[in-house]
Amino acid sequence: MAGWRIAFAVGNKDIIKLLEQYIRSSVGGTFGAVQDAASYALKHTREERDGLRRLYKERRQLAMRLLKNYDISVSPSSGTFFLWITLPQGWDDLAFANELLKVHGLAVVAGSAFGAAGRGHIRISLVSDTAVLRQGIEELGRFMNMKIEGDKDAEGF
Repeated sequence: MAGWRIAFAVGNKDIIKLLEQYIRSSVGGTFGAVQDAASYALKHTREERDGLRRLYKERRQLAMRLLKNYDISVSPSSGTFFLWITLPQGWDDLAFANELLKVHGLAVVAGSAFGAAGRGHIRISLVSDTAVLRQGIEELGRFMNMKIEGDKDAEGF
């Protein structure tokens, strides 16, 4: 499940004991289902990992192809299940993300949420199935084209 985290530590047993006491008092432990999932992943890591790589590669290729069809500038990534889209010059990424959510019910993350380097970008996730991903990107593309046309009309183009 994207967003769930688990970790383990290896080291001096006295330091590990202190770390264990700290974790128990600060976060109360990790949800049991997450522990079960981690155990399964450690036992079946190769098959699961290979399958997930294929799945996300397919989703990334689909997303890149659809975004290209709409002339949307995107930074390719081979190491995550996120894509970064560059918005047209002068667009406010937070206002864009909010309007996209409010008007179309489509959620993206404003790049500025990650600091100054993210301004003017939005981040999309590849965790949804391909039908949902396709629908979302097509909606995003139509929305961006509508905004670009609106900008041209407003500027007298």
